[in-house]
Amino acid sequence: MPQMYKMVIEKVKEQLKNVTAVCLTTDGWTSRNNQSFIAVTAHFLNPENDSELSAYLLGCTSFPESHTADNLALFLKNTVSEWGLNDRVTAVVTDNASNMKLAIDKCDWRRISCFAHSVNLVVQNSLEIIEPVITKIKNIVSYFKRSSHALAKLEEYQKQTGSPILKLKQDCPTRWNSCYDMLERVLKLREPITATLAILNSNHLNSLNSYDWEYTANFVDEISLPKEVHDMAEILKKKLLIRFGSIEDNILIGQAILLDPRQLKNKISTITTENELPNSYELISAEPISSTSSAVWGDFDKTVNHITGSNNSTAASIIEMDKYLNEPLINRHENPLFMNNIHNKMVL
Repeated sequence: MPQMYKMVIEKVKEQLKNVTAVCLTTDGWTSRNNQSFIAVTAHFLNPENDSELSAYLLGCTSFPESHTADNLALFLKNTVSEWGLNDRVTAVVTDNASNMKLAIDKCDWRRISCFAHSVNLVVQNSLEIIEPVITKIKNIVSYFKRSSHALAKLEEYQKQTGSPILKLKQDCPTRWNSCYDMLERVLKLREPITATLAILNSNHLNSLNSYDWEYTANFVDEISLPKEVHDMAEILKKKLLIRFGSIEDNILIGQAILLDPRQLKNKISTITTENELPNSYELISAEPISSTSSAVWGDFDKTVNHITGSNNSTAASIIEMDKYLNEPLINRHENPLFMNNIHNKMVL
């Protein structure tokens, strides 16, 4: 096994030698036994087939050190150096933790916030409006998760009443659907839960009154929407605008949209409607030599225009950009890397 591991490591390093640029994703977490880990993954275009996106897990290791920005930056730099990727990191995707954001700044890399993490933060903000009821339900679920005796009594009650044996689900802050799953499962087990808590004299946990149960059912029911749901929607809208309202001002996102043939027309239509180009991509127009009315000079002027156009890098870039912007929009299910590969071969 160690020999196979070394062979794989050498194979990956050899492939990475031919990669011109990589994007990293990194995240840290704590296991159930309270052990800290951090992982780094490299994403890049396959050098043997640049229409294929490849990814390698560079490391998933224990990280007992304090999660300060300095320690994280040192770990990331060492990992990148170990794999020979210095000066080839184009961007890093991370969560929104302040220590991770500062660590990427210290490495002098460009950073993009993880979209899923940002959306989850928005959802967690909106759930605060029903926090009192959620807290009560979380306490009940945690009790049955901790106590094997209580869990056995809950399952025994379900068997005695002929109900399906269902397990409670705990909410996980990093997965917003888990809150809905927890509420839905608690509603299905309402009678077994209340009966078991009463049998065990756990009255301090059996604190959900009839209003709380109805309140919870309204949130799970797609038909009945209480005022709190509308308030949550307003919070969602507000927080989404805060986190994503200026997303197109991010230069990395702008470049990605411009280079994606699936999104091209949507982005360019906005630009042309405002009759302006982004400051980062200002182009200087070049007027071609006008043809005279004499047919004698027609071929001559065409030749001169062709020669001057091919030798003028600015004019050539304008022509190439114009051709690209006028290409048809491809289906969003198609591989944009494959289309760009075809385009590059046509240019060459």
